[in-house]
Amino acid sequence: MKIISWNCNGKFSTKFPAVLEEDADIYVIQRCENPSESDSDAYREFASNHFWTGHNQEYGLGIFA
Repeated sequence: MKIISWNCNGKFSTKFPAVLEEDADIYVIQRCENPSESDSDAYREFASNHFWTGHNQEYGLGIFA
């Protein structure tokens, strides 16, 4: 099993293609946007199996499988 952890410092909805090259099973991303609130169809598709928590919709913790 491969797990990637990254503090992307925001704008993960535009940066997520870079981590896909790692072909991980689980991505733990700090300071990412809430996929449920995103305007990006590609980001919502990537995040189809996710858990997200945070007080600010722009900077939370996302776990993607």
